[in-house]
Amino acid sequence: MRENESSNARSSQPLSVAPYRGVRDFYPEDMGVFRAVEARVRSWIERWGFEEYGASLLEPAELYEAKAAENEEIAREQTYTFTDRGGRRVTLRPEMTPTLARLAAARAKSLRFPLRWYSFPNVFRYERPQEGRLREHWQWNCDILGEPGVSADIEIITLASSILTDAFGAPRESFEVRVSHRGILTALEGEYLSEPPPNPTRLWAWIDRKEKMDAAQFTRGLRDLLPFDDAKVMETFLEAGSLDETLSLFPRLASVSAVELLQEAQEGLTLLGVPWRFDASLVRGFNYYTGIVFEVFAVSGLRRSIFGGGRYDGLTALFGAPPIPAVGFGLGDVTLTAFLKALGLLPQSALSLDVLVVPLGVRQLALAQKHALSARKAGARAVALLAPASPKEGVGEALRAGARWVVFVGDHEEAQRIVTLKHLPTRTQREAPEEGWEHLLAGEPA
Repeated sequence: MRENESSNARSSQPLSVAPYRGVRDFYPEDMGVFRAVEARVRSWIERWGFEEYGASLLEPAELYEAKAAENEEIAREQTYTFTDRGGRRVTLRPEMTPTLARLAAARAKSLRFPLRWYSFPNVFRYERPQEGRLREHWQWNCDILGEPGVSADIEIITLASSILTDAFGAPRESFEVRVSHRGILTALEGEYLSEPPPNPTRLWAWIDRKEKMDAAQFTRGLRDLLPFDDAKVMETFLEAGSLDETLSLFPRLASVSAVELLQEAQEGLTLLGVPWRFDASLVRGFNYYTGIVFEVFAVSGLRRSIFGGGRYDGLTALFGAPPIPAVGFGLGDVTLTAFLKALGLLPQSALSLDVLVVPLGVRQLALAQKHALSARKAGARAVALLAPASPKEGVGEALRAGARWVVFVGDHEEAQRIVTLKHLPTRTQREAPEEGWEHLLAGEPA
């Protein structure tokens, strides 16, 4: 077969209707739920005084490959990176924090700190799609920049917890906030290991994956990364059930400043009713974290990590700006939706019609559209049918659309310059002048 014939044969085959693997299509019913969840999170975040920012999903590839910003697994294996037509290496953002640091660094001299900023970008990672993890998702990011004190960590962690409890009504016993401080693990390596870890980046990445494998596999990997005795010390440290137990096992850690900061944070979280516990194995995967880190774990339903964050002081220095203290979290819509669905708390779409305008004949099609336009200008969500329908058909369409009112326009209504309104919840019906009828939609029939 000649080349052009082969090309024609391929082009005659129907295209697949399936989306790219690992991403989602949103039909209107799906989009309605998505927007209902988004609206509730957005409303709650803004009650805390956070301001929204945004940026392009395209960033220079080096932004994610810089050592201070890098998560090695993401940078090497999970980014969508390509060369554009100008020869520049570009990446679809896998996360938002480096972008936020870039924005803050660009205006570091003119911004008034501390900042409370949030965003809701879509992010991309090339990983194996599975339950709760896709190649594209949307993520709420909340950050406080410019405040070095533990009060900012307490505020961010409390916000993270309250999104679940206050915005969606999740029971406090349905999740826990696991907290730690990276400085404690660093101090353990200096105080109790016989020698510095040969590859600290790989060690921390392995510890970060502890929850994703069985105990035997984790222990084998740990002993590949550390001498046997040091691996035993690390195992003991990681299995400690509380900060008090950690300090009893490793008393020289008590004088470490990270411990004092974590204790201060835990006191604040307890006062604010956040269900927290210490987790020595919690390190988070990104190199830029510098202090307190946390993850929110579902302990009923999903029984998995939902989201997390931590302190990342100094990331702005990558751009030659002064280091700015910062703390924040990222909450993905996929895991949040799965958590809410498991608890029966997933909100449904709030979008429904206020009124459906039904033309009873062909002559009334344009008039019905005029009445729908008047209703919209009065603040109602209104649709006019685009083909004539009987009163029974019109009521059926209105019920399917969730409308409270139906307006009928026929020969009689057109001649008398009136409309006929039917209130579906009460099944009451009345006539009203065609000028001003739309204001009746805000009330209930007498």
